[in-house]
Amino acid sequence: MGTVSVIEGHDAVHTIQVRGRVEAETSVSLRQALVTTMLHRQAAAVLVDLGGVTEMDPMAVGALSAAHDVARDLHLAFTVRVAQSPIAGQLATVDLPLSP
Repeated sequence: MGTVSVIEGHDAVHTIQVRGRVEAETSVSLRQALVTTMLHRQAAAVLVDLGGVTEMDPMAVGALSAAHDVARDLHLAFTVRVAQSPIAGQLATVDLPLSP
């Protein structure tokens, strides 16, 4: 099972750190963290760090894609970091702002 944590950084930059195997339950936690961070914590920028993810459920990919659309509507910077993650290839086919 994977884990999701939110780190509030300086200048309203929030990092959502995801680790492990992201299955249905973790996908729900990820979606909740994305919504809370973007809509309720007044983040100026959101960085989703997937560097420690070993496997990702399609629901989580959908949550990231939807969050990217919402961030664009809210004029928030939104970046997905996939450095050293085996899921980088899986996300390369989705319209997400990926960062090494």
